[in-house]
Amino acid sequence: MEGAIAVQAFYIVSGFYMALVLNEKYIGQAHSYRLFITNRLLRLYPVYWVVLVLSVVCSVGGYWLTGNPFKLSAYFEALPYIQPYALFYVILTNVVVLGQDMVFFLGLNPQTGRLFFAPDFHVTNPPVYMFMFLPQAWTLGVEILFYLLAPFLVRRSVAVLVVLAGGSLAIRLALYNIGLHDDPWSYRFFPSELMFFLVGALCYRAYLVLKVQAVPPWVFQAVLLLALAVILSYHFLPTDLPKRIVYYLFFALTVPFLFILTRNNRFDYHLGELSYPVYISHMFTGSIVKYALDQARIPEAWFGLTLVVVTVLFSLLLVRFVAGPVERYRQRRVRKFQQAPPDQTLPAGLVPSG
Repeated sequence: MEGAIAVQAFYIVSGFYMALVLNEKYIGQAHSYRLFITNRLLRLYPVYWVVLVLSVVCSVGGYWLTGNPFKLSAYFEALPYIQPYALFYVILTNVVVLGQDMVFFLGLNPQTGRLFFAPDFHVTNPPVYMFMFLPQAWTLGVEILFYLLAPFLVRRSVAVLVVLAGGSLAIRLALYNIGLHDDPWSYRFFPSELMFFLVGALCYRAYLVLKVQAVPPWVFQAVLLLALAVILSYHFLPTDLPKRIVYYLFFALTVPFLFILTRNNRFDYHLGELSYPVYISHMFTGSIVKYALDQARIPEAWFGLTLVVVTVLFSLLLVRFVAGPVERYRQRRVRKFQQAPPDQTLPAGLVPSG
């Protein structure tokens, strides 16, 4: 499946989950914008920073020991001409994450050393994303923008959410009509991506209706099997169908069903806890694995399997020593605010971990 579709499907899940935690967890005494935002950043930054530091250290160590600068190569090549403010920007966005999505709308002029707006980053040389140590983290920049807005959006009425999603869709259509429909405009421009988060928030409203209905268990299992079938067969669907639109609609409709089916599944919970460390570390571990296999003259056919094993093991360490302790701290922070009078306590049932 195309990477853009997977990212936008995740935006829908993120919108659903933020609506869930903001309406069922950050309420009563815990109804605090500061608490929500800081807890979300605590979810992202510790793991990200650990992997970032290791990537920098390995790049420095690789240059010192072998002459291979790895991720530092873009910096070495640009140092003779890059302007100080441009260098500061790329270093800062590596650290704070916010703004990494905008990297794909910029170019670096090698004659002046200045950053400039680039509607198509593919034709820029050097591409600014080469300065990112963890380039896949640009999606976190989009996520953080949504987190900053979510408390003001996902508690609104269904009508307001529909209007806002429609406005975001209108921006996407306007960009398409003027020819801006390819990467980065296709899935990195936040105003036109906001609609996916809002669709997720609407899925939460559907979940509220669904969870009080007497739906037979087999229906949820059938939805899961159907979802897997659609995902696995997507590539083979006829190209003359608007299959991306069909997929988004189908995915949104299945989210409430799949959440009810898996919300108390411990395996699914642990798999979810592992997903972010895997995502944020796979390119770092990939560069290490590739270098090691090349040095050992091991056939490239072993790269995929080795990468999976190394990334999962490394991610388990991140969960054990970084994400796990931080997660316990995050939950303690919320519980301190949840000691509220009876009329302000959390609703009965599952308490989200967000």
